[in-house]
Amino acid sequence: MVLTNFPQIGSTVLDRYVVKEGPFHGNYGRVYIVEDTQLGRKSAIKVPYPFVALDSIISEAKNQATVDSQYVVRIWDLKKTDNQLLLIVMEYCPFSLQKLLRDALKKQGNLGYDIAKQILNGCLEGIAAAHEKDIVHGDIKPANILFTSLDEPLTPKLADFGAARYLREEQSYFVKGSSAWMAPEVLKGNPTSKYSDYFSLGALAYLLLTLRHPFFCTDPSCLFTEDDNIIDPNFVVTPLKDLRPDVPDKIAQSVMGLLSQDEEVRCMSMEGLRMALSEPPELDPVMCENNHPNNPLNKFCPQCGAQLVSQQQEEKAREVASGYEEAKKLFFGMGDTEGALDKLNKLLMKFGKQVIPLIADCWSLLAFIHNRSGNYLEAKDAATKGIAIDSKHANSYHVRGFALFRLHDHKGAKRDLEKALRYTQDIKKQRQINQLLRVLES
Repeated sequence: MVLTNFPQIGSTVLDRYVVKEGPFHGNYGRVYIVEDTQLGRKSAIKVPYPFVALDSIISEAKNQATVDSQYVVRIWDLKKTDNQLLLIVMEYCPFSLQKLLRDALKKQGNLGYDIAKQILNGCLEGIAAAHEKDIVHGDIKPANILFTSLDEPLTPKLADFGAARYLREEQSYFVKGSSAWMAPEVLKGNPTSKYSDYFSLGALAYLLLTLRHPFFCTDPSCLFTEDDNIIDPNFVVTPLKDLRPDVPDKIAQSVMGLLSQDEEVRCMSMEGLRMALSEPPELDPVMCENNHPNNPLNKFCPQCGAQLVSQQQEEKAREVASGYEEAKKLFFGMGDTEGALDKLNKLLMKFGKQVIPLIADCWSLLAFIHNRSGNYLEAKDAATKGIAIDSKHANSYHVRGFALFRLHDHKGAKRDLEKALRYTQDIKKQRQINQLLRVLES
């Protein structure tokens, strides 16, 4: 059915998308929620307003479609109708970070650190994936961070590359975006860059962790705004640790560095934040009955032999062990990849953050399966979670090293593989790692 006007509820778009909800009005166009009758899934369709330059929108949508990451909203289709209506069909993401933060502010006054860390890590990965394609987002803010689900672990997705341009493209114009999240050089009329994206991420990270904009303006006369504070080199941002003492020092320092006027400081802070987010948390020691400190992963105290695991912990450990073995049988014995993934995802949804024997193995197995399927970003993310549980987990370093190798991060791959080699006693695994290291060095 060819449309002569904007879509209406119940109409069919491009002979396959049935309009279910909408329109919802955004900055650049109307958005409709549709049912894809061919694939049986919900999608969103954006129809730009008539006054929007279609060539620019088409170019930017194509840019976004080239970024293959689970942390970027996927573009499914891009077509014009016979009457020249442009339809951008994209992944359906019904939840926004903006609403999540508003709800958190109303209910508990802050966002839990683990939740904030998940969102921040996903945003960082999405930006990195865009920059690898020489694309700058240009408008990073809470309204442009979306979710398909609010179930943990959260997977934020960068949306609306409406201010995005190729980094290598000559730019002599001012790029529109949301000024309260712009870097000072962009507010002064300079083009966006990966460094300005770093600044915007820093402002977003500060808000995630404190529920306060870093350049929040308290001027009662309303003569000044956040924009004025951003471009004022004498404005001092309240140290993040003053507002959120529980945030690790390295992460707090990196976020503050991203807000620097100096682009090189932002670049170093971005790398520092990436490293800090991947580091395992410090685990509080468990005391045995004879008051000996122990690693929470221990079942018995090595000093006196006292049992450390409670009955409840043993039940959890048995459930994890059973699920892990079942997932291995499904994948290696029966070739049932979907069944193994389903089993692992359910198990990790329940126990994934807990320090329980074999949890790190579950994460590394999930990463291994993703590597086999070519989903290297997902493999990297799963292996990192395994390392967060056990900082000396050889399997997690091994599979993450392989994922980084496939993602062309040879420096990171070499670092992880050398750690895997250091922590494993398995001769066969040592041979595999050494073989991959030789490939990296060749």
